[in-house]
Amino acid sequence: MLTRTHSRDERRTLILTLPAPGTYRGSHDAVSTTGRPIKCARQALDTPQDALRWLLDRLDRIAAQADPPQAHPIRGWIDDPGQHSTVLRALVAGEDVAVSLSPDGDALHHVLTLQQPANRNED
Repeated sequence: MLTRTHSRDERRTLILTLPAPGTYRGSHDAVSTTGRPIKCARQALDTPQDALRWLLDRLDRIAAQADPPQAHPIRGWIDDPGQHSTVLRALVAGEDVAVSLSPDGDALHHVLTLQQPANRNED
């Protein structure tokens, strides 16, 4: 809280509201060809920008492991500022974001989600 004095008898308070640490949660899960779920990553994130950076990092890791033809569309998404804006707008509006992809055909299906605290189920 910041307090600014305007005169000797008058005081106004300026309150800065910041999100609580860990306001957003990133989850990266995968499902194998046998249907077995794999928890790849979980991360508490403080801001929409942190959430976007986490999502881009996870997508970059998936692309690095995929064959070049399958990695190309993922890299295109990573490099698309329009996609980044869409994610940020959704998070600021209180919406969850999900990205689902299977870069290696049917071998492994990835689901990456960014969730708000009120929308998530703890696991």
